[in-house]
Amino acid sequence: MIIPMRQLNRQTKILTYFFGTIVIFGLLTCISYENGMAYDSETAMGFPLTFYKMGVGQSLRTGEMEQFTNFDPVSLSIDLLSSILIFLSLYFLFNMLLRNKRMF
Repeated sequence: MIIPMRQLNRQTKILTYFFGTIVIFGLLTCISYENGMAYDSETAMGFPLTFYKMGVGQSLRTGEMEQFTNFDPVSLSIDLLSSILIFLSLYFLFNMLLRNKRMF
């Protein structure tokens, strides 16, 4: 099966957008990762919204140590959407700079 050149171009653009978004999302998640478990705090990740939290603490009712884990899929979706917007803005700004080399 031979893929027409237009489709190949469209497919490579879609793959570029997809992998670029994943890279931006991974970088933002790594930067926002906070491991506070060693300091009796909570582990959290997500930018701009925190989509995962895990922590330990003493229960006020029982007096025993308990662990909690929270995952919010809505915050994860908003983080992915913000990664898409950040990647698209960087991609188009970079293309604009390449077209207009006389700007600087």
